[in-house]
Amino acid sequence: MHSGWSRAFMIAASILAGPLGAQLPAGYTRVAGTPLPDTLYESTRAGRFRIRIERVAKDSTERRLIADAESLLPPPDSIDAAVAKSTNPRIAASFARAAARPGPRWWWREANGLWIPYALTGEAVAHTVERVRSLSHEPTPSYFEPGWDHEVYVTYAAAVERTPVPGVAYRVHLKLDYFLDCGARCGYGFMPTRTVDYDAAGHVMSVSGDGVFHERYR
Repeated sequence: MHSGWSRAFMIAASILAGPLGAQLPAGYTRVAGTPLPDTLYESTRAGRFRIRIERVAKDSTERRLIADAESLLPPPDSIDAAVAKSTNPRIAASFARAAARPGPRWWWREANGLWIPYALTGEAVAHTVERVRSLSHEPTPSYFEPGWDHEVYVTYAAAVERTPVPGVAYRVHLKLDYFLDCGARCGYGFMPTRTVDYDAAGHVMSVSGDGVFHERYR
């Protein structure tokens, strides 16, 4: 286990010990996931594979809110409805694999061994980080541009804003940026975000950003 994850597990017990408000938006649930380190930076293969995590919390309350925002699962029917709107037959098999995958669902679809997040949860971040690590050890896939030194990076940032908005005491911002550079005309990335508003009692007032992918291709 990487040292960053080990420290995160030790911290997790104290973060999750205090109760947060039980109120959640309709259809959302909480699930215990992989605790993330507050800071992590990895660079391998001469900088071609890069991982950065920065979770900024000024105190234990903010730390707990970030962990909670990362634990929220969207309503399953919202994912089904989004899949039903897709008209691209080329990724139909990808959706079928996603539907068959067991476990509490945060993912949208599968692409070359990577589960693309529908919702930016802690599990989604941990999975993307591990995928970048595994790619750094795998042979260059045949569909990459020949002779191209492919690069992959993932960055994740989490922070808490204390807002003057009536009824909203805290606003948690989550953002992930992933990109695979596999050639002059070969590349794929996505940049999901999530914003979670809390009242002063720790009740979740709203969740936004789920289902918005910001996919980009080269």
